[in-house]
Amino acid sequence: MFEEYAHPTEQPGPCSTCSYSKTYNKGPGVGFCPGRGDIEEAEIVYIGEGPGESEIGWGKCPKCQKQGDFTYCPVCNIKVQPWASPFVGRSGKLRNLMLEKASIHPSKVYSTNILKCRPPGNKYPYGNVQVEAEAHCIRNYLAPELKALAAREGPQPTIIAAGGQAARVLVNLEGIKERRGYVYVT
Repeated sequence: MFEEYAHPTEQPGPCSTCSYSKTYNKGPGVGFCPGRGDIEEAEIVYIGEGPGESEIGWGKCPKCQKQGDFTYCPVCNIKVQPWASPFVGRSGKLRNLMLEKASIHPSKVYSTNILKCRPPGNKYPYGNVQVEAEAHCIRNYLAPELKALAAREGPQPTIIAAGGQAARVLVNLEGIKERRGYVYVT
């Protein structure tokens, strides 16, 4: 059920001004992972820390629809366009299983991350790099996503901060171990 929604409908252009992207991803926009889903219809919004290895560099064949980590389709032998999508790795599989058990259709979920590029070594940055990367991604990507959610008519979606950095950025929480499972209303 969730596989049919495993690719973004539209990818915005990657950034080229953030030194984090240039330094750690070997060039502007390499490893860029935009949000996925329909902001207008989302009942749940998952916000993670940043894309992992599984979320970057997928390819999908336009002919046979096979997807995976390849540049040429192994079935059709034609060049495919790589794409990136949040929550398709291990954490995404767990999330999808929980949504399926709760009978929540994937079309009702919007997924995104604080950082839009994959952190080196799949580790969230710290210090000055963290501040610059977060500020850039929040200003240019996350803030517009959240504004689009707030501007829509009807009930607002439930926002789930998936991870400590997402909780820190969204509700100013440091250290989430003892707060896991709590609901914060803003």
